[in-house]
Amino acid sequence: MVVSRADRRRDRTNRAMAVFGEERASFALDLLELVELAWHDCYGETSPSEDLIDDMLLLSEGSIERLIQM
Repeated sequence: MVVSRADRRRDRTNRAMAVFGEERASFALDLLELVELAWHDCYGETSPSEDLIDDMLLLSEGSIERLIQM
């Protein structure tokens, strides 16, 4: 089953809000979309696994700067 980028963003919204708060969640979601584009270019897959996304969110510790580093 194909899941659109908009669907993935919607599904990740609550997790992003839990880590970054309501004000910065949209920035984090934008960064995750950039990760998807790079992932596709490097690996030919639509998106990294949700486990990897969860790891990135966890390791960011709620910091946009740390999410960029991830």
